[in-house]
Amino acid sequence: MTWESWDDKKIKDKDRISAILDDSLPLEDVLKIVKLLYINHECTISERLQYANGRFDPFSAQVDYSKETIVYGHDPHLFARRVKNCRVEGDGWEEKLHWDKI
Repeated sequence: MTWESWDDKKIKDKDRISAILDDSLPLEDVLKIVKLLYINHECTISERLQYANGRFDPFSAQVDYSKETIVYGHDPHLFARRVKNCRVEGDGWEEKLHWDKI
C-alpha cells in the first residue's frame, strides 16, 4: 500500500510505503485497513473519533474487484494493490522496496 499524489514532489520516497499486508487478506479487510490508515494520517482527532463511531467517512473508496485495487483519499491518496515478487534491496541502512505488478 502506497501514498500517491498528483504531484510526485509531495511524497518523499522514504514515506511512500504505507503498509505491507498479508496477500491472503480479503479485499474487504484491506479496505478497512486502508481507511483506518488514511483517517489516522490525514484527519483531525475529532474526525478520527467520528470515524471510530461510524459517523464520518470523508471519501468513497474506489474499489476495482477485478484488478483487486483500492484508491482512497484525494491528494494524497492511498493506493492498495496485490503485487508479486516483493523484495527489499539495500544494506539495512538505505533500503528500497521493489515489486512486480500482477
